Amino acid sequence: MANRQRGFVEIELGGKVYEIRLGTNEMANLDAALGRSFLSVLGEGQVGIQVIRQAIYEGLADYRRRNLGAKLTPQRVGAMMEPAKLEYYADKLIEALEAAGWISPEVEPDEGGGDGPDPTSEDDGDEEAPGY
Repeated sequence: MANRQRGFVEIELGGKVYEIRLGTNEMANLDAALGRSFLSVLGEGQVGIQVIRQAIYEGLADYRRRNLGAKLTPQRVGAMMEPAKLEYYADKLIEALEAAGWISPEVEPDEGGGDGPDPTSEDDGDEEAPGY
């Protein structure tokens, strides 16, 4: 089981479960490989297959250090990825960014507490505006 408090998240690749972590060194290596900030790529919505594959590869740095004989490359990571699961991989990368503290966890609309007025409801105009 992945130690989320240390930033690790489980991910399934090629029928095997791995742990990815996007710590400072992994993010620096990812930025260098992409030629720009991964977080800005995410912010611009410019995430393609190459970005996802590279992020997973960099996130596997701890695995690569512990298993030097595995000779894991970005191309091998791509071979283990399933095209039908790209959304799953993207979700796992977001989870890893949250676990590492790079981004805040997304809050579902129903989880916000909801004590205040609904900002999406329209005012029906029945109330008079105060006269000043």
